[in-house]
Amino acid sequence: MKFKVKEMTGRAMESAVAQRWEDRVVSNGWDRMGADGALEYLNKYGKTMGEEKMKAFAEYALFQGAREFAAEMMRQLKDRFGYEYEEEEPKKREVWECPRCGRSYSTKEEAANCRR
Repeated sequence: MKFKVKEMTGRAMESAVAQRWEDRVVSNGWDRMGADGALEYLNKYGKTMGEEKMKAFAEYALFQGAREFAAEMMRQLKDRFGYEYEEEEPKKREVWECPRCGRSYSTKEEAANCRR
């Protein structure tokens, strides 16, 4: 059975991508290889991969924590289909410390109101 992107949307697409992720990427260890893993996957399975499927795969890789894998998929999307994207820097989380005990808090107010 061939994978037809136009016939698959929403949950069906997500399910198909998740299945391929486990069966092909994780089983070969490509998820831990970063950009090289993405290129290995594309060389073996992605020669005829369409734009929608590649986008879904990149998003799923990001969801699974394979940031470099996802970034390479996005670069390949741009090269193959002219897809424009912006690489985002990871957001840095601000951490506030209580001046009395040194415990970390996510807001300045929480740190100021520390009762320890």
